[in-house]
Amino acid sequence: MLHEEHSDRPTLLLAGIDPIASPTPDAFICSTAHDAGEVLHYLRARRTDLLLLGLSLRGTSFAVLMRRARLVHPQQRWALVAPVIDADIEIEARALGAMTIFDGPPSPTQLREVLDKIRSSPAGQLPTSSVRIRYPRPPGKRWASTFPRSPGD
Repeated sequence: MLHEEHSDRPTLLLAGIDPIASPTPDAFICSTAHDAGEVLHYLRARRTDLLLLGLSLRGTSFAVLMRRARLVHPQQRWALVAPVIDADIEIEARALGAMTIFDGPPSPTQLREVLDKIRSSPAGQLPTSSVRIRYPRPPGKRWASTFPRSPGD
């Protein structure tokens, strides 16, 4: 597997959201998928601690993708990241096992807290956390422009 040599570092898969910059390059291993096919291929080929899923994924809705992903990897932990999440989307995400719902781009500290909870849970058990983390946005600032960029973007 690709990440065997880095088993001490948590792994993230971002799908349908912008890259997230880590304050320290060794904090976690981050991969990106641009459509549902890439997500499913990645989940079949590699272990990932947390899938961060946005609503702007090409090719399918987050709900259809998570139904398929649960067939490939039933224990996959995931979180929804979106600027506007209505009640129906939140209910559907929770019904599909979303561990966390972020109203904006998660900070590295927030990611570390979620990843620590995942890694500290007993093998075979999903953490029971299901929280919604509000993102403080300055008035008039667009959501998409608040994502920190990775070096080299």
